[in-house]
Amino acid sequence: MNDTDEQYQKNLDGTTVLVHPELQIDPTGNQGKVGRIDFSDLNADEMYVAFDHEFALSLYAMDALLILKPHQQLQNDLQTPSLVRNINTLDRLVLKRVENLMVNGGHARDLLEIVKSNAAAIQVATISLRDDYKMVVNAVHAAKMDSAANSLLGQAVILSSKYLAYQKPKDGIVGNISLYDNKDNQFLVEFPGERFSLHQSSDLLVLKQPNELYTSILTVGRDLTKEDFKSVMRANMLQEQGGNELNILEALKMSEPALNFSTSSLEDKLKILIDNGLHQHQSYRGR
Repeated sequence: MNDTDEQYQKNLDGTTVLVHPELQIDPTGNQGKVGRIDFSDLNADEMYVAFDHEFALSLYAMDALLILKPHQQLQNDLQTPSLVRNINTLDRLVLKRVENLMVNGGHARDLLEIVKSNAAAIQVATISLRDDYKMVVNAVHAAKMDSAANSLLGQAVILSSKYLAYQKPKDGIVGNISLYDNKDNQFLVEFPGERFSLHQSSDLLVLKQPNELYTSILTVGRDLTKEDFKSVMRANMLQEQGGNELNILEALKMSEPALNFSTSSLEDKLKILIDNGLHQHQSYRGR
């Protein structure tokens, strides 16, 4: 279980939930009732729910349980024209009441008790645990991606041979990352002559970390030709001395084997940074 799943499962225990009113099979007959998750096993998709006046816990999958949407999401949904047109005045008043109570710190149990008897309110104001989990995972990934990508601003890069097989830039292939476009998941790279172009992370190569490159030299450096081995060793020495990475890449580009040996894809570097990233998510999970 990764950090995101561990944090999500930790937040699940004690969460107030509504058993989906249209759940077809429920041996305990608690469809449409409000309860509280007493214990959960995210990997097994098992949510053990406690209800008032019932001694035993009831077992549900994530799809069967509804929680309130985060306030901001509900507010945005209520401002969506296509959604508002399909809600009658009474339903709109119910949803507005729920939103106001959220703002004023209303308890999730009280809000779900209001929502559960109104089909439109259930559809608009709640989300299944499974969909909430997916939303959290996507939000965490996006936040980690933004953090990782923005940490690479100024990073020296070189266009990969795979990219160059289809594109022939006029003003060089070595440059610096100047901007990350999170909308299209692309990097704006500045090349010589103030030339800028957008690239996917898979189009770009970066120098391996000095220790990583040195380890590669020791373990598989014998596979290089004598000249390529010298080029790689020179690059590693310049790294250790704090040399300019743009200049190192410019030197390495003269030999494709030496360049490929000394670099890794920006895409792989991003994955490492994302795996090491941290992010917290907050839902409206009133106890």
